[in-house]
Amino acid sequence: MDDSQDPIRIKITAAINVFFSCRYIKLSESTFDYVIGAIFVHFDDSSEDIQSAIFVNLKQAAIVDPKLVLKHAKTNVQRMKHKGNCKELIEYC
Repeated sequence: MDDSQDPIRIKITAAINVFFSCRYIKLSESTFDYVIGAIFVHFDDSSEDIQSAIFVNLKQAAIVDPKLVLKHAKTNVQRMKHKGNCKELIEYC
């Protein structure tokens, strides 16, 4: 996600969606927590396209572990500039 070109960053989010859709992959809670935290860094991006792509990632992640995604959303929503998608994610979880 740390690329300066948005089209590349959006392609990365597509790969992350594939990762989260693999229901038979077993991740430790600490690994999943780290991945969700890293994704949340980009949820408040200035680009609406990136925000939307990350929102899809986090909804996929919520299927895997809704409590963990909800914890990150509640922790991050107050420090975000663009709160709308995060508030919607909280409702989704």
